[in-house]
Amino acid sequence: MIGIAFDDVLAATHGPLLDACCRELDWCPDAGDLVTTLTGDWWERVPGATAIRERPEWLASVPPRLDALRAMPAIVGLAEPVLVIVRRPQAPSSEQLATIRRWLDRYGIVSHRLIWTADVVAACQAAGCRFVIDAAPAVAIAACAAQITVFLVDAPYNAHVPEHPQLWRVSNLMAIPSLLRTRFDMGRGRR
Repeated sequence: MIGIAFDDVLAATHGPLLDACCRELDWCPDAGDLVTTLTGDWWERVPGATAIRERPEWLASVPPRLDALRAMPAIVGLAEPVLVIVRRPQAPSSEQLATIRRWLDRYGIVSHRLIWTADVVAACQAAGCRFVIDAAPAVAIAACAAQITVFLVDAPYNAHVPEHPQLWRVSNLMAIPSLLRTRFDMGRGRR
């Protein structure tokens, strides 16, 4: 089983959230400060940003990462079942869950389970995930410590994550199917 983060892996969430914060909250960091400002869960430090991020209409409007649309069919074919993980501190409303399910359907992203959790690694362990695809530094570090192989989607805010035998940095999700086949011997005898 493979766990895949919704935010910044399947969906390109940082840009649209920054745009909404500029438009609705009048919070716009200087261009030179973007890399240092938009680190980790930056929206938790901006009053009002978390509320925007939780709105079903905002969730529905977030575009997919284009490399995710191309990579997901191959990933599903190699590492199913797929667990899509939405990392949030509170339990979702039924409207939020339905919005994410519609979003996944709209973009043809196969998900065998949808998990809404504050603790990605615990959810992956409970589900028996062998792999996780994420961009969050804390998730990558904790998953490696839990012996879950991490495909860390490169971003300026995760450049400091130390190398680890369980960590594979990828700049494009299209690299993951090849890694699953060649490094993890997945796909033999399937389809």
